[in-house]
Amino acid sequence: MAEMNIKQIIDRLNAEFTGDTRKLVFWYDDNGEFVEDMQNVELENAKVYFLQADNQFATKLFLERQDTTTNYLIYAPFPKPDVRDNHLEDTLL
Repeated sequence: MAEMNIKQIIDRLNAEFTGDTRKLVFWYDDNGEFVEDMQNVELENAKVYFLQADNQFATKLFLERQDTTTNYLIYAPFPKPDVRDNHLEDTLL
């Protein structure tokens, strides 16, 4: 697979966040390759939310109770946790 650059990724993400339905897109960046780039990313129709390995429950509360209308790219600079350890698994579905 060809390596993607940040511009290509942003273009694809902006396309993903079109439409009237709220979308939550999870990106588990296994090796944190894009963590520096993501600090400066601004999407057209979504906000970037930085997930930390130890704030899954707070993130779930935020996304499902506090801000239920905004589109989000949930960026995690680590591998996706096992289902048993992932409090956001049902949100991913």
